[in-house]
Amino acid sequence: MFLKLLPGWPLPVIAIALPLFSAFLLGCAILLEMAYTAHTSGPFERKKVYLKVPFLFFLFLNFALNYLVWSYSHNLEQTFFTLGAAGWAETLSGAGGGSWKAFLRLDPLGAMAALLTSFIVLLAGLRSLADKSDPITPNKIFFMLLTQGGVVGIFYSGGITNLFLFLLISQIGATGLYRPVRAAGLKTLNFFSQSAWYYASRVLVMGMYLAGTLLLLSKYKVSGFTQLHAVMQPGVLELSAYVLMASSLFFLFIKPSSYITDASKRCYFAMRGYAMFFALLRVNFLLFGPMRGLDRIPWLYILFGGAALWAAFALTTTNRDPIRFTESVELFLKGFITISFGLSLNGTGSAAAAAEYGLGALESMLSLWMLFLPISAALSIIGCLLKQKYAGSELWTLGGLSHKLPFTGFVFFIVICGLAGLPPFPGFISRQFLYRAANAVSPFLTLFLFAMSLAVLFIGIWYISGVLFGKAPDAEEKIQGDAQIALPLFLILIFLLFSSAAPNHYYDNAVSKSVSSLMRISYAAQDEQSQELPDPDDSQDVPDVEPIPGESE
Repeated sequence: MFLKLLPGWPLPVIAIALPLFSAFLLGCAILLEMAYTAHTSGPFERKKVYLKVPFLFFLFLNFALNYLVWSYSHNLEQTFFTLGAAGWAETLSGAGGGSWKAFLRLDPLGAMAALLTSFIVLLAGLRSLADKSDPITPNKIFFMLLTQGGVVGIFYSGGITNLFLFLLISQIGATGLYRPVRAAGLKTLNFFSQSAWYYASRVLVMGMYLAGTLLLLSKYKVSGFTQLHAVMQPGVLELSAYVLMASSLFFLFIKPSSYITDASKRCYFAMRGYAMFFALLRVNFLLFGPMRGLDRIPWLYILFGGAALWAAFALTTTNRDPIRFTESVELFLKGFITISFGLSLNGTGSAAAAAEYGLGALESMLSLWMLFLPISAALSIIGCLLKQKYAGSELWTLGGLSHKLPFTGFVFFIVICGLAGLPPFPGFISRQFLYRAANAVSPFLTLFLFAMSLAVLFIGIWYISGVLFGKAPDAEEKIQGDAQIALPLFLILIFLLFSSAAPNHYYDNAVSKSVSSLMRISYAAQDEQSQELPDPDDSQDVPDVEPIPGESE
């Protein structure tokens, strides 16, 4: 039956199946190796080339496959893939059919997210293959493949049940990569408490999402996003399901991992957090929309985003450890994304609000979200490098590294400027959209966001100056920092510079198509009075219309 279905598999299904099937094969190989070791009471001899070459081949094949999916989908609004007795079938409508059908949903937003993720997978894999301090192992590759399969599945999920399945796979994969760091002087009890908190929190949030899913399934008996939205009515059960699902996804986005000093693992945890925000978009825009009872939710997200910015400001000014600094700077960007998300929810409930500031908030949100993965990957690669030992001390404690790590320092500076939205770097345009949307809501919010942008710029430059300048360390040992991370950092730099040098191309082919997909798929379907929402590619003003039923006055 499996071989009979295989020829009919479309590209998105193959994009999910490739890492999962590769993980299955590698898992079988690991079990055979363990059995051989137990039987012979000796280690299994393996040449590293037999591990590295297939993994390198997968990295490039995975990127090429997701590029093909994106090139197929970025001119389409949406396509559904269903699994029936005759194999996988492609359809333009997700409505109808029984709950037994496994819906996959392909749209420009999901395809772009999968393509960007495969790019970071390539970078993380290259860094892991070149990391001599923590050599690649079969177990590490297995959990990387598992995480990748779950994350891609999240991007192509078409319903709440298969979204939970892929969320669970990504959690298992990333948890397999987690190894708590035993800091110097840390007591054993505290060490295990740190691990217990991580595992317990993950079980709790997955249980919360599952509970919200079961609430909706028990009442409506369907799981597809389109099907559920067509029949779902506002009520206490629906609001309870929203709280359970959205709060769990938001927690996993804000806090994806604990303290990790391996660059490739940090990239995979960032990918999981990136996917959690995508799932949050699905739940808010595609499933619930402007439902009655959720009128105050946008302001709650704005409040959470502001709290994240304050927390990031406090953490960056009190901790100079490069991994902690990386976590804090990532929290800065997540705070801006969360605020733009709240403004998007508040601004797309009616055509008038969308024309005034909603579309700008959406473009800002998606642009910042797309920049999150490359920026997080660059910070992780640099931060973990600075944690390496040199002459008995960690690199970041020495200072004066400008002559030892010139390329690393240059990319570090570019990343900080992009984070702060300094022109002409890629964060500049998206930050302007955010300021405009915030000003339409409150000028004080705009001032707050601008002040925080300046704060991340000054703190970043202050941190870079402390690491790069000053008295250079003695050259008793050779630092191979730039050589170790040059290739992945160079690829990230190319992406950042391209989006800066050709912003129109970047926005037209990535951001605008994703915004159009999100708007047309979610709110156009919800408009019971045939209101026409403004096209993101059309700059003409839209006259005021009556609000969508259920929205706040």
